[in-house]
Order: sequence, then structure tokens, then C-alpha cells
Amino acid sequence: LKIIPRPHPPLPSALTLKMGRSNGCEASRKRADAAKRAEKYNKDGNSQLKQNAAAQTLVCNICKQTFMCTQKKMLPVHQESKHPKNTFAECFPDAEAA
Repeated sequence: LKIIPRPHPPLPSALTLKMGRSNGCEASRKRADAAKRAEKYNKDGNSQLKQNAAAQTLVCNICKQTFMCTQKKMLPVHQESKHPKNTFAECFPDAEAA
């Protein structure tokens, strides 16, 4: 009986190993993605800032703090905590009591 040694598979060399992505590569990719996203929204005019500013329709007459039109429940809380000596009608004459 003759034993024939089998050849071992070659060991991977440093050149054939896949290198992982570095933090710098990942950061630059994320910056590029963010720039594309920002360009898309700027081009379409889909910014929410103008709509948010337009929704700030409720204003306290005493301290001039603005509230979104959907936050009518917060008006009495604001009046009780910030202006306890004033009435609700003095703070918000245009809004009905919630």
C-alpha cells in the first residue's frame, strides 16, 4: 500500500483577502447619499419648514408664543402654567376654550 499525500488548498494570501470598508469610506458614502437626498427635496420643493411655519396660527397675546393649529388642547395648559393671573380670553381672544 502506497500512501499518496493530498495537496492542501492554498492559503489565502494578503492580496486575495477582501478588505472591509473603512470608516472614511463609509462616511463619504453617507455624505454622498445625504447630498443626493437633499438635492432631491430641494429640487421638488418638498421642504416641510414653510408648511410648519404656516400652521403656527395660534398666538398668546401676552408672551407671543405660537402654537400649531392642531394644539388647541395645549392652550389652557399654557394659560394656567405661564399666565395664572390672566384669563384664557386675555391670552387667546381668537380661540374658543378647549
